[in-house]
Amino acid sequence: MAITLNGTTGIDIGSTTRGMVEASWTTAGRPATPSAGQFGFNTTLAAVEFYNGTAWVPLQAATYSPYTASYLLVAGGGSGGGSSPGAVAGGGGAGGFLTGTTTLSVGTVYTDL
Repeated sequence: MAITLNGTTGIDIGSTTRGMVEASWTTAGRPATPSAGQFGFNTTLAAVEFYNGTAWVPLQAATYSPYTASYLLVAGGGSGGGSSPGAVAGGGGAGGFLTGTTTLSVGTVYTDL
């Protein structure tokens, strides 16, 4: 079954090669009285756009800026050795820390930084 509407309401459902095709127009040929939520393909911009009730807004591929994360890792030192009467024990190990900044990207799993 195929459904085809022509003009700026163009839709083609059921075609084995095209699937669903939204309306298309040029920037100068946009619908004169669009409804909020109406969308179509602007051939001038080569982008899908929608009317938000006030203006035509192009839809763009989602882009995400990388995140910058600062970190501080603090580790405690080891304890000193025990002493028995007449024995001298060594001191404990020193603690440590690691600090820095790294860039994290959306969709990436981090197991070791």
